[in-house]
Amino acid sequence: MSLQSAVLMGIGIYFLMMLWIAYSTKKHETEDDFVIGSRKVGIIPTVASIASGLRDGAGIVVWVGLGFLLGYAGILWLILGLTIGTILLGLYGPRMRDLAAKNSCITIGQMVRHFIGSRTAKYISFIIILFSTLVIAMQLFVAGNLISKIADIAPVFGILFSALVVAMYLMSGGYKAVIKTDTLQFFIILSLIFIPLFIQPKLVDMKDLSTVFAMGTENNIAILIIGVMYMLAGADIWQRIFSAKDGKTIVKSISMFPIFLFIMTLSLMWLGMGARNFVTTTNSDDVLFLLFKSPEIPVAVLAYIAIVIISITMSTLDTYTYLLSSTYLEDFTKYDVKKHKK
Repeated sequence: MSLQSAVLMGIGIYFLMMLWIAYSTKKHETEDDFVIGSRKVGIIPTVASIASGLRDGAGIVVWVGLGFLLGYAGILWLILGLTIGTILLGLYGPRMRDLAAKNSCITIGQMVRHFIGSRTAKYISFIIILFSTLVIAMQLFVAGNLISKIADIAPVFGILFSALVVAMYLMSGGYKAVIKTDTLQFFIILSLIFIPLFIQPKLVDMKDLSTVFAMGTENNIAILIIGVMYMLAGADIWQRIFSAKDGKTIVKSISMFPIFLFIMTLSLMWLGMGARNFVTTTNSDDVLFLLFKSPEIPVAVLAYIAIVIISITMSTLDTYTYLLSSTYLEDFTKYDVKKHKK
């Protein structure tokens, strides 16, 4: 079987699974399930949704490229920043979740409006929508370009196809569909930790921990601060907190989150290290895509990597698409999502 056929078949099966999960969710969900998961989302779905939502398409390119050029550069500082953020979030998250439930808030903008004022809420919501739009664009770019390179079609068709699939399962299953698909995508993404069995980095590269400091002090501090601020200011993180079952679920979920994200990031860096055996380039952004042009890598392995990449981009894409739409509908219009669902 050719690379094109294997990858497209795998991606097609993957998309059908996502749609099936969404439509099966629709049959049994309530209005509150559609909007905010009835605020009963458990530990595994919460941590899975946070982790798979944060590990995005742009991050694939960045961390594979860093692994290729600099080894473990940046990973320690990212995880340290996220850990500090989770500690702070654990102190205030449960209380914020209870306040959101008490006041029927499903977005951070609604919380700001209730406790601070509508003008500030508008500013916050506008920033969330702008940021979400940029994140969505990045996911569509990575997924669309991957599909276009493999299927030999124009990137716009790959982008439109990815957007259509997400739109279909969001409209059918809402927030609960996002949580369920993210949970499946979470385990698919985690499985990439076994990539050294198929694309083997040199042992000396894997053991060289000195590369943790390769980016320099200023860059390391910047990555650490980004990790802290993302946990505290990420609107998608707060939406997961608002939907959690209770305070204990929040604390346990965010405590596990840095561990799983470390595994996800490490696997991408190992993929980059392994790519040194097959790819020659000075541009780190090209490494991921050049792997699919290497005749030395088995077709089945490339098809598997493609499915993981699609899982990463789609998990972030559906998270931010829901965040954007819910923020816009709830904070800028009088559209009643529950009424529409009913």
